[in-house]
Amino acid sequence: ILTSYPENSLFSILTPRFITEDPEGNIWFSGHGASRYNFREKQIDLRLDSFPKIKIMRKQVMGLLFDTKGKMYFGVLENGLVIYDPVTKQFEHLTRNDGLPDNSIGSLYLHKNTLWLGSESGLASFDIQTKKISSFGMGDNMPGGPVTSYSFYYDSVARQLYAAFNNTLLRFN
Repeated sequence: ILTSYPENSLFSILTPRFITEDPEGNIWFSGHGASRYNFREKQIDLRLDSFPKIKIMRKQVMGLLFDTKGKMYFGVLENGLVIYDPVTKQFEHLTRNDGLPDNSIGSLYLHKNTLWLGSESGLASFDIQTKKISSFGMGDNMPGGPVTSYSFYYDSVARQLYAAFNNTLLRFN
């Protein structure tokens, strides 16, 4: 059983929301910060809780995933998209100033080299190779308002990505 502070200060996450696996097989938990369970050592061995900010320092990690090279992608409440490279221990920070539709990113899904982002202002994509951000709105037949789901679902048979908005389920290729 993994316990929280004070028994294990590296796992002092309030309200864990996302759990994912990195390419090395370690399990990551996020909420107010992110903690890594090292499967080889059978223990929590790393905690991240200091992130780039716009105005106010936040620790609430929203959406958490890894690409095949091991880079970590997540939203930080009201502070945009954060990309963390565990090898170099460097952060990259993307905000509305970089083309995101909003600084509150609540859900993420990586399909091939495209990172799909659900935000308070709708849907966007981020090409992880070219670093190009594209936003989609009502002019693209997208619902108005925020993406309300904390996750996306990809139907690999029908090749459709699903997201939820208020009173609307969005499905697209």
